[in-house]
Amino acid sequence: MEVLDRNDCWRVVLVSESKHQGNDIEKIKMGIKQGKNKDQDLMTAGNAIERVHKNILEMRNFMMDESHFPYIVFLQGTNFATKTHYAATPKGRKVRIPHDAGNMNRIDRVTASNYGMKINTVHCRNINLDGCRLQSASLYFQCHPWPPKDMFEAMMKTAQTSLDVLSSSGAVSLG
Repeated sequence: MEVLDRNDCWRVVLVSESKHQGNDIEKIKMGIKQGKNKDQDLMTAGNAIERVHKNILEMRNFMMDESHFPYIVFLQGTNFATKTHYAATPKGRKVRIPHDAGNMNRIDRVTASNYGMKINTVHCRNINLDGCRLQSASLYFQCHPWPPKDMFEAMMKTAQTSLDVLSSSGAVSLG
């Protein structure tokens, strides 16, 4: 999402995407075994997140001169769980899906893109440290699909923060 500034230049106020990785709960509930030999309840984490890093870096390059970084990513699936979950097989066996197992959880692989800052929080204003500008992506993680209302609220907060930053620099008028 962009706005036209006072100099007739388009300025980015929101970029968002959603990624899903890890279908373990759904497969366990359906009684589907996973893995090469189809003999595992849990599938070792995949590699769908590499694209997130590339996208964030591309936007950082594009927004290098900006004082805000309105990039927000919603990550969902068992590879992004923030707490341990349990799922029952059709025969009633309970399977533990750990949030803290390195072969399953991929949150730490993504948080490098936000300098290890707090997750599930909007980080839109750049941080200036001794002449170094940090552009932190806003990373939202949970096991279950994100409710559209929650996504909308986080995106609106990001866009509003972008407009506030642009307004305080005199680039846009919010009146």
